[in-house]
Amino acid sequence: MAFTPAEPRTVQTTQGLVSYRYAASHPSGSQTPVVLLHGLGGSSIVWTRNMEALAQSRPVFAPDLWSPQGTGRSNRTTPAEGVRFLSAFMDAVGLEAAHVAGNSLGGLIAGHFAIAHPSRVRSLTFVGSAGLGREIAWSQRLLTLPGVGEFFFRPTERRVRSMLKLLIKNDDIPEDLVQALYEASLQPGVTKQMLAALRAGVSLRGVKGSVMFLEGLAKIEIPSLVTAGERDPLFPASHPERAVATLPHAELHVFAGAGHWPHFEDSSAFNQVVLDFLNTVEANTAA
Repeated sequence: MAFTPAEPRTVQTTQGLVSYRYAASHPSGSQTPVVLLHGLGGSSIVWTRNMEALAQSRPVFAPDLWSPQGTGRSNRTTPAEGVRFLSAFMDAVGLEAAHVAGNSLGGLIAGHFAIAHPSRVRSLTFVGSAGLGREIAWSQRLLTLPGVGEFFFRPTERRVRSMLKLLIKNDDIPEDLVQALYEASLQPGVTKQMLAALRAGVSLRGVKGSVMFLEGLAKIEIPSLVTAGERDPLFPASHPERAVATLPHAELHVFAGAGHWPHFEDSSAFNQVVLDFLNTVEANTAA
């Protein structure tokens, strides 16, 4: 079977120019496509260990949330802006509906998008998602202080490596990942957007109530897979447990030993769990 690897592409949307990665098998079948949303400090490259496996029976799209100044109309720093961005991206690449998966901030955007456009979401997969509870690590709260965030968000290879050591608990830090994220952070305005996104949803008191979405999502009949790393340094175990208890059609999978990026650290197991979930959703939809 021929296969298109996770190749970089760009598309012009109503929100500006968007870079993304695309993968698909040929033929890709009639399965609903998947959209993968990365988190704060990341880019579409964090999904490269997942895209080929998920694309065996369906196209997979992974957009970059951040854009250099001058290429986009939206800073994509609030949930509402994230919803507009995702809607515009799906329109531009021809997706009427999709399975949507998001890590951290990406999960927050996915949840709000499902509430705003439930007919466009076939299922949700949360990966160490933000917005499931108010508690968050103090390292993230302190970054919201004036001057502190600007200092620690400076684009340096050392900062990127330190961030990855915080997030990844069960794997080595690949040097090519460090370099790719560092180069992405050098794009004009990108670091400023990431810091603004953090401050839009977090304060010294924790995650802001205004960005929480479980209550709204609980009213929508969307199948959900809630995943988390057992050693997630940012969010407590109570968050995914609360999500599964709140959402009407949700299941939970915790990856032993993993941190905030279980999709990266334990990619083989993660890919299988997600594939099983997507196949079940498709089968139930067909039935």
